[in-house]
Amino acid sequence: MSLEPHTSPDQAALYHDNPSETNISSPDENNTERRGRAKWGRVLPEPRTNIPPRRRAKTADEREQRKVERVLRNRRSAHNSRERKKIELERLQQRVVELEQTLKRCLEMNHSLVRTIEQAGLSSGICLPQNAAPCAIQRNGGSDLEDADIPVGDNQVQSLSEEDPSVDPMSSILQYRQENGRTYHGYKDGKYNVPNDEEENERLDLQHALFLRTFDDRLGFAPPCKPEAKVQRVLDVGTGTGIWAVDYANDHPGAEVIGVDLSPIQPSFVPPNVRFIIDDIEEEWQYSSKFDYIHSRMMNSSVADWESYATKIFENLEPGGYVELQEIDVFTNSDDNTLTPQHNLWQWAQLIYDASVKLGRPYFDPGNIKDVLTKVGFEDVTEAKFKWPTNRWPKDKKHKELGVWNNENANFFLEAVAIAPLTRALGWSKEEVTVFIAQARKELNDPRIHAYWPIISVYGRKPAK
Repeated sequence: MSLEPHTSPDQAALYHDNPSETNISSPDENNTERRGRAKWGRVLPEPRTNIPPRRRAKTADEREQRKVERVLRNRRSAHNSRERKKIELERLQQRVVELEQTLKRCLEMNHSLVRTIEQAGLSSGICLPQNAAPCAIQRNGGSDLEDADIPVGDNQVQSLSEEDPSVDPMSSILQYRQENGRTYHGYKDGKYNVPNDEEENERLDLQHALFLRTFDDRLGFAPPCKPEAKVQRVLDVGTGTGIWAVDYANDHPGAEVIGVDLSPIQPSFVPPNVRFIIDDIEEEWQYSSKFDYIHSRMMNSSVADWESYATKIFENLEPGGYVELQEIDVFTNSDDNTLTPQHNLWQWAQLIYDASVKLGRPYFDPGNIKDVLTKVGFEDVTEAKFKWPTNRWPKDKKHKELGVWNNENANFFLEAVAIAPLTRALGWSKEEVTVFIAQARKELNDPRIHAYWPIISVYGRKPAK
């Protein structure tokens, strides 16, 4: 008896290019063969497919690339939550409009009611108090807002800083600036020249993962970052997507963590000990109480005066409190001179530095942070230096891995950091920037160019007395 697998006409149509050519036996022959083969079962042939099997990663480079791919897939899987946040913002904006209309109607009714009471009082001889006037909402700068941390959540978005009374702060916070196909913060427009759109938010989360790998899975090096540290209040300056603040809050559930930024791009669902505020850190700080730990990351070119910035941090720390600043030197280095001034990657750093000077926010050499902290009064100032390779060119395992991660980060970072400064300050067109960035990316991806970005983490302690 033949051991060829039995297939029905329908199955033949599934597994053969031309079902009409399939040899189909008569019903009697089928019954006989089925009875003879009942104990064997039926074995169907494998369906035809043009999709090749996924090749197993063999080399270390391929395994690291697979890791990056998995991270990117995870980032894309978060897209739905990002979309939900956009919908929440739209609902919030709609709710604000409805509340403003309701407030307007209430004020009109209040005025009308006061006039009616005044007329009734005059006719009856009743004297009304002098302050019997319609109530008003005081948005910013009032005594009720002084010494108060104002959260940004699902139901409210407020600012701590003084605003022009004629300008609605809500509209300035939620109204983003559209430019060159990217979006930028609307509140305090121009103080931060990097986009705040979805692409940049995903890059910031990837950059956070890169920092963790650089720091051996630590959020920082200051004593408050130790798992056993007892910390009451923590401030994350320039919190961005809030991912550092959320991680710290998860590691220290007893600490109150506050993140501050110019853009409301933080998630809605966070640990109960985390909240975010929208504020300009270059204005006067008006927090209800001081902090035990202040964390600042990637604020280069966002701060005009670093000594003034360090002084604000010093004044808002409890005695014995710590500050930690984690910064990048935008000038790409090469220890073996494989990167030269003729390379576009070298010129990229010089161009954005020149643009930052014209914009009044020059890039600061992070190697000077230690001296600045010491000058304003911090003690036990400690500095740690690292390198972010441009690609997989290093030979040692850790830096090769960092190079793979940073290559993905920098491919987006090059344009995000440059497009606004080059077009706003140097008069470039979007097309010119796009062509230049494409040339710089080729050098970024070239393993023959042994370039890297210096990374520095500096922390210090405020004297206990």
